[in-house]
Amino acid sequence: EIWMGEAGGAYNSGRPGVTDAFTSSFWYLDGFGILSENSEQTFCRQTLVGGNYGLLQNTEQKDPNPDFFALALWQNLMGKKVMEVTRSDAAADRYIRSYAHQSDSKDQLTFLLINLNNETAYDVNLSAPGMSRFEDFTVTSESLDSQVVFLNGVELKLNDEGDFPNVATLGVEAADGPLTLQPLTYGFYTFKK
Repeated sequence: EIWMGEAGGAYNSGRPGVTDAFTSSFWYLDGFGILSENSEQTFCRQTLVGGNYGLLQNTEQKDPNPDFFALALWQNLMGKKVMEVTRSDAAADRYIRSYAHQSDSKDQLTFLLINLNNETAYDVNLSAPGMSRFEDFTVTSESLDSQVVFLNGVELKLNDEGDFPNVATLGVEAADGPLTLQPLTYGFYTFKK
């Protein structure tokens, strides 16, 4: 079994506004997807707290960085079985990263879509055999260097008691028709039987 150990977005404690910001989540999630497709079983983050690339900010309150929420969504929504994704838009392939995983019970299939284009939104038609409706978990931010992220328009942050939100409960039922993936966003789209 091969492990990815001590991974981080940059060496020497990272870079403020990059490895502790929304932009890092694109690299982080794309890495999960690529490694999963290549049968990688374990991905170890460089640090939980420390430097500018920890999952939690190096402050007294330990607020989560955007990668914390990306990881929470991945762990809660992506199953262990890697599925093949078929794409039909060659022009979008340069900018859209797409991954799909099925749960062990085979009753849930989740797609991860990442739009790396900073100007163009893409309409995406998702389909899963035997499943028609899906939940949408789209993550956005006001800027790439921001530590504030939104899940379906709701800011992700610690609650008043200092607890993390249960991101798996924050999906919204997707509308019929194609999904529009806005520039510089990512989302998890979960079909359930």
